[in-house]
Amino acid sequence: KGVLLVPFDGGIEIMAGARNRGDVVETILSEIGSDSAVAYLGGEPTDEDGFAALRGRGLNVLVRHQYRRTLADVWLRPPTEVGAFLNAWIAECNTVG
Repeated sequence: KGVLLVPFDGGIEIMAGARNRGDVVETILSEIGSDSAVAYLGGEPTDEDGFAALRGRGLNVLVRHQYRRTLADVWLRPPTEVGAFLNAWIAECNTVG
């Protein structure tokens, strides 16, 4: 409990409480239908909890200029590759829905 200060590439992230991004992913997954398409995009070490929680149930995307070891399924460099991914994701969702 309390406040954690976690360093990342752009500075320091302030995290409140004992919950992490994996807990948030688990909560979201429990509230949406099992047929929902889910992707988690992140690039900081704290995103690894989210990647772990989503593993096998969606697509984990590492978003960084430089690759690092990760649980993510794919790596995209911002901004061009991320923009292309999001446009393709939206187009696919529009054809399915």
